[in-house]
Amino acid sequence: MAILAILIGLIGFNTYRAVTRFIEVTITPDALLLHYLLTGKRRTVDNESITHVALVRDYSSDGSSPRYSLINKVKLKIVLNTDDIIYLYKEYYQNFEELKEAIRRARFKLE
Repeated sequence: MAILAILIGLIGFNTYRAVTRFIEVTITPDALLLHYLLTGKRRTVDNESITHVALVRDYSSDGSSPRYSLINKVKLKIVLNTDDIIYLYKEYYQNFEELKEAIRRARFKLE
């Protein structure tokens, strides 16, 4: 019975992680507009509240080799001044490189 409860918990956790990854992003001169597609939640992030933008990869806990998973390991990490972190996963965006560059340009007000 305990194994079944653990299995259900694991499936629920992985489903939650997958649901929160489907994000439609709209970039305006003042903010990022995030629309979580599966939950319908909308969020506005002012460019001024972004403190750091970086391209990151998942690694194993000892840092020696990439962690293997069904999810691509490359993601854009956006850190906010509230210590919230937003991840945009590369495999969900055909225009990931353009999206990454547009967020960087909007954040630092580059032409």
